[in-house]
Amino acid sequence: MKIKRYKNIINQGIIISWTPEGKGTSRTLTISKKLSIPLKRFHIFTRKKFLAPFKFPILIFKTFLFLIKRKPYFIIVDVTQPFIIIPVYIYSKMKGIPFLCDLHSGPIVAPHLKPFRNFLFFLLKKSEMVILHEPTIKKFFKKGNIKTMVLHDPLPLFHKKEISLKSEPKYMVYVSVGAPDEPINPVLEAFKEIKKINLYITGAWDTRNLKDIPQNVKFTGFLKRNDFEELLLKSYGIMAFTKWEYTLLGAAYEALSISKPLLTSSTNALKEFFKNSAIFVEHTPDSIIKGVDKLISNYEFYLNNIKNLKENYIREFEEEFQNFKSFLFSILKKYYHKL
Repeated sequence: MKIKRYKNIINQGIIISWTPEGKGTSRTLTISKKLSIPLKRFHIFTRKKFLAPFKFPILIFKTFLFLIKRKPYFIIVDVTQPFIIIPVYIYSKMKGIPFLCDLHSGPIVAPHLKPFRNFLFFLLKKSEMVILHEPTIKKFFKKGNIKTMVLHDPLPLFHKKEISLKSEPKYMVYVSVGAPDEPINPVLEAFKEIKKINLYITGAWDTRNLKDIPQNVKFTGFLKRNDFEELLLKSYGIMAFTKWEYTLLGAAYEALSISKPLLTSSTNALKEFFKNSAIFVEHTPDSIIKGVDKLISNYEFYLNNIKNLKENYIREFEEEFQNFKSFLFSILKKYYHKL
């Protein structure tokens, strides 16, 4: 095989994802755009959870068939759950090509995927590199001879311009999707006592199952992107919560992107990342009440801190991405000596 330039081979790689457009991490999309590596998505949607396992054999078959036809020189896998690696590993073994795993935290921390953790690590060990989105999750890789590197998510882009730093009446936004790891009842209980600020809650929450919703709390459902951006840009601050460790929330990145004071969960991953640029609370009404009071009382402090963090983060992300790019170069040179 004659390969004259890196550009020739990089375009003949592929990124495989089983998440639909608009879902998953922005890191995968950024790798695709910055390095001009095509991104191929396969997705089967079902609202019935008991049907979910039956879609995996279909996705495995479709992915493998695509790889056979496409004949990529290398593969990057968007690992939202373990089974996506199966067709990639089989194909890479057949053809002798490298693959890398862009690993989400879900396959490691999600309770329903815990039984497959050993299987996941067996497959991860076969890859050239596992890309992690934050450093605290490295504790799972201390044993097992798995190479890892950290590449954080890029900051999400907002197309609207900020109208004002503060709005009247003041409101915060709990940015959520209605996922199992996002607490809701402690938030509602807290805002029965919090009167000085209103709250908008995004995402697919079934309000029929929620009792005694305070009058100063409004559920928006999923919003169009422009409406969502405007809601966040006019807000006084952002709330983002998760019950899971080793998770850096997309909503927290959105707060950082628009420099909004952030109230978030007291997990090791979030505390290590945001340090003194966010307020960390437990998922109890009392802790959330104290957190909101602290944000309001020290608003300028947290506003300035998150602005400074944003400036540093933009620079650090570019450094991380260059390290990732250099590593990808080295892997391709190892496999394709004429590069």
